[in-house]
Order: sequence, then C-alpha cells, then structure tokens
Amino acid sequence: MEHPIVVGVDGSDPSLDAVDWAVEAAARHGHALRTVHGSMWNRYEAANPSVSVDRVAGDVMGHDIASVAESRARARRDDVALSCEVFADDPVDVLVRESEEASMVVVGNRGRGPVMGALLGSTGLGVAARATCPVVVVRGTAANREGRNGTVLLALDGTAQGLRAAQFAFDDARARGSDVAAVHVRTPERAAPDGEERDLLDEALAGASGTSDVPVRLDTVEDSPRHALLSAAEEADLLVLGAHRRRSGIPGLQLGLLSHALLSTSPCPVAVVPEA
Repeated sequence: MEHPIVVGVDGSDPSLDAVDWAVEAAARHGHALRTVHGSMWNRYEAANPSVSVDRVAGDVMGHDIASVAESRARARRDDVALSCEVFADDPVDVLVRESEEASMVVVGNRGRGPVMGALLGSTGLGVAARATCPVVVVRGTAANREGRNGTVLLALDGTAQGLRAAQFAFDDARARGSDVAAVHVRTPERAAPDGEERDLLDEALAGASGTSDVPVRLDTVEDSPRHALLSAAEEADLLVLGAHRRRSGIPGLQLGLLSHALLSTSPCPVAVVPEA
C-alpha cells in the first residue's frame, strides 16, 4: 500500500491552502490523504497551572479544525481516501513522526493570527529540517499553487548528489503533465561550467528521468542563487530543493541561508527533499 500524503492543519487560511494543494497532489499520485492537527493546550496547562485552560474545549477545537480540513478536502476531491487525527503534542514533533510513514508532508507557510502565528509560523521550517520524507511548504499566488504554469522548477547544485530531488521533480511533473525546468546557478565570479560539471548535471537529470518522456530543459544561470531561483519560481508551480543530512551525527537536514530564504519568500510552493 502506498504511503499517504500528510497535511498539517491549524485552522488558518494558509493551512487550508495546504489542504487544497495536498488533496490535489493525492489525487494526481493516487495516494490517500491524512489530515493531522497537533495541539499544545495540554503543555500550556502543565507549564502554568495558574492559567485556566479548558482541556476539553481545546480538544474539541482541535477535532473541529481537523474535521473542517477533512470536509474541505472531501468537497474538493471525493475520489481520494481521507483520514484525520488530532494529537496533544507540538505540531512539529507530530509531523516529523508522521513523516516516517508518509510519502510527503504538506504544511502552510504560517499559522493563525499574531499569537498563533508566532507559535506556528516556524512549523514549516521545523518540519522541513527534520522530516524523513519530502516536505512541501504551500505558499505563493493562487496561479502558482493551482498549477497553472505547467512547470516544475528543480534547483541543481552542480553535483551528482541531488538524485532524489530530481526524481521527486520528475515524478511530480509526470503526474501533472508538466515540464521540468532544471536550473543550475553560478555566481558571476565563477567561469562558465566546464565539461565535467556539465556531465554531472546531465547525469543527475538522466538518472532521475529514466525512460520518462517528461520534457526537461537545463539552464545555467549567472546570478545570485537567491535572485535566480526566486525569479524562475514566479512562473513555476513547484520549486524542488535537495537537502543533505548533517554530517555531525545530529538528526536532520542542513538547511542553509538559501533554503531559508526560498521557504520564506518563494512565489510558489517549495518542496524540500532529503538526500541520502
């Protein structure tokens, strides 16, 4: 049985956008969709007993949030198998655990209001840095979120180590009936790509595409990586980034300044794919 797509929900408009994106992805890929809500009300109560928090009311609210998300998904795509669950735990911890049995985890780009936004606004980054499966942060304009551009954008780093990200990009493009635009960015100080580097880029794309007939183009751009990828993302439906595991033995992925910037400001949804 295929692993489900998991979407984290908190009742905010961005999380409902994530539900819309996730259920369409589930339909494209033939996966079930699991909506998950993590509530920290019990932690507030334990940490500060002087603050009156109605645990039952908090639980009811959590189940209402998950139920609304599930109903929204069902109304949008009645051909996708749905389930939902509420956990009394930190949202990041919940979604990281869920990632162990998920094909991908989908989250919105921020939380609810100024207070909840402060608590949940880092959920996407936290999950992307720790999940064991690809994580999609849904953001950008409606046109980008709804896939009207027909392009999946793949960021290449000039090595043969981004195979999983490339495979993810081709799989998603194939399911969408879209093209793959692979971009390798070189800073202005560096010379044009030599033959070895070009061979590595071609190798990564060939290994990922296999016998696929997904149209692909490879562009080498001389610019700052942030500017080049954000510009290209304006006309993309998804930006796919590979992330390598930390070498220090600490669990999680290395998400540098570029990944942070793209997750925070990209005009289209961003997928972070763990590499080996």
